[in-house]
Amino acid sequence: MKVSNNKDPAELAGAHRTKKGDKAAAARGSQVDTGSPAAASGATTEPANVSISSEAKAMSAANQVAKSDDVDEAKIARVKAMINGGTYKPDMGKVADKVVTEHLLQDLS
Repeated sequence: MKVSNNKDPAELAGAHRTKKGDKAAAARGSQVDTGSPAAASGATTEPANVSISSEAKAMSAANQVAKSDDVDEAKIARVKAMINGGTYKPDMGKVADKVVTEHLLQDLS
């Protein structure tokens, strides 16, 4: 996840203190303190721009698939039995082809 905010940390800390002061002043019914560094510089409190990377989106999609109820429990049991019995022999050529294909498709998107 990438967060871009063009304010330096000191300015953000001042803005945070100003927000706390604003809430306290509102509760007291008095004026807002304009002597803070953020208020003195004319800085406004704007929401930060957030963008989600393609990797994070892919991870979210994978998590949703993993949590879905569309799991073939019978197939999982068969594969586990084959692995435990030593009879599971995957076609490594097909596995390698799939890995390369997925990698190339990821590069294209």
